Amino acid sequence: MPKQNSLRIITIVLATGVVVTSAANAHKPSYSNDTYGTPQSAFQVEDLSTSIVVYDHVTCDAPQVWLAFDATQADGESYFSLGVPVIDRLSDYRPSIAILAPGLPMPNKPLPFTVPIGMGVISVETDSVTPDTFNEPVSGTQSWVLFEETLTLPETGKGFVVAWDPSGRPGKLWVAVGTKERFGPSDLLKLPKWRRATKEFHEVSSKTSAIDFPQSCSQ
Repeated sequence: MPKQNSLRIITIVLATGVVVTSAANAHKPSYSNDTYGTPQSAFQVEDLSTSIVVYDHVTCDAPQVWLAFDATQADGESYFSLGVPVIDRLSDYRPSIAILAPGLPMPNKPLPFTVPIGMGVISVETDSVTPDTFNEPVSGTQSWVLFEETLTLPETGKGFVVAWDPSGRPGKLWVAVGTKERFGPSDLLKLPKWRRATKEFHEVSSKTSAIDFPQSCSQ
């Protein structure tokens, strides 16, 4: 997740039932598992200001990941970011990201998806980006951050964030939105599961073996 955000350190002491939290920032994670590959099946961002991250496997069957949001929740500025887990074979992986929303400019180049009626696009390619490295302390994972931007969306209404690899190469990426941390008691109980899943996504778990992705979907 973004380099300027350090995760909330949460310790759950099961023996006493005491929960201790630090005053740091955090992104609540979700894991796509090829689930959010179309506008119709997009991950639903409940509040665009709340910090969340979606970890995605880019596959030949699901080459895009979609997040849907309501721009009326933006409350002025909206934060978006894109990254790739630090895995040797993904060191040159450079996915693209697009924000689709009312009032944005019309696309000036071809995109691998249809822009919904009434929406414009801000699309960013990262092939020339030298990424920053983000160290995530709770899960002990690292990411290459390829894109971070805070935007003022010109109009209200439904919008989307889309990420994909323009070369059609399978791999892994994550998309994050929002900056405000909102965690409830049920989220604290999910922390061990989230930590395990994040380590597996980054392939640093002892239970996870490296995934042999094809170099392209034409293979």
